[in-house]
Amino acid sequence: NTSSFLKRFNLLTWLVTGVVLAFYMTKTQSYNYGGNSAGLRWAFWLIPLWLVAMIPALDAFAERRWFRTVAGGCLAVSAFSAVMPHNNPWQPPWIQNVLEQWGWVDNGTPVDPFPKPLRCWLASLPESTDDAPQPWIEFASTSIGGIASRLRVQSVRREELGEPAETVRLIRITRFDDARNRRQADDQVVCAAESAFLAGEWPSKFLCKASPDVSDSQMTAAKRAVVGLPVAVEYRPGSVRHVKTPLRRNAFRCQLAVASFRHRIGDVETEFSYRRVLWLCPDVPFGVLQFEDTVIDPRDNAVVFRQRWTSVEMGGR
Repeated sequence: NTSSFLKRFNLLTWLVTGVVLAFYMTKTQSYNYGGNSAGLRWAFWLIPLWLVAMIPALDAFAERRWFRTVAGGCLAVSAFSAVMPHNNPWQPPWIQNVLEQWGWVDNGTPVDPFPKPLRCWLASLPESTDDAPQPWIEFASTSIGGIASRLRVQSVRREELGEPAETVRLIRITRFDDARNRRQADDQVVCAAESAFLAGEWPSKFLCKASPDVSDSQMTAAKRAVVGLPVAVEYRPGSVRHVKTPLRRNAFRCQLAVASFRHRIGDVETEFSYRRVLWLCPDVPFGVLQFEDTVIDPRDNAVVFRQRWTSVEMGGR
């Protein structure tokens, strides 16, 4: 009969609910399932089962006024919770926002500070020895027109310069506009003083001339290569993300680094908003797994430019 069917159905619903919630609650090593959500999205598909399982309780207490009052209140809260995030479901539940505003809970993700200031897009210097291949990493990006580009960063060598002698690292940064034909668009050899770089100094402090023949224009081009932005800015530490790339099958654990500023180009009246995001990872040469540039027109928040470079090859370590 109907009563016995509902009892068996309720037992099945409790069992399935317990298994699903237990599974996700034990996966504590990573909750990176796509970001915030206005509800428990892992359990959305269970809602029809819960509604059917409520029928016996609703029938048993339907004639009691207090139960109808409580049920009506719960229905109102549920309806409000469903309507509230209709324009953007990928946000925290409204209850969480209220509790955080009142200071009752703090669910903010802790951000690990950088061990040193980060003032260029190269986060670290890979280990380098004369008797081993020099470390290198190559990034790939595809334009709107489908043209594949490559950016290769390679440690050339370490050497001692000046009096007193200072250890410097020569780094070659090469961009190919046509990855298939390896058509070289830009090629810069950067000379960086290791001590200043590792201390987190500004590029103007750690960049130096590899020889007296290096001109001021070449130094300007080298600075532009390591800064990667119209102006040098300091990156802010961000949250941890897990990213998959062609470098290996398993995802890399990365920490975000964000640089944002406004800048006016030439005679243009509008100051555009620039943003560069780095995915920092100590497992790859130079400590950067991928990076993304975005330019926004602040007058209407339109994205003027966006490009992401993802590491696809590395070697020498």
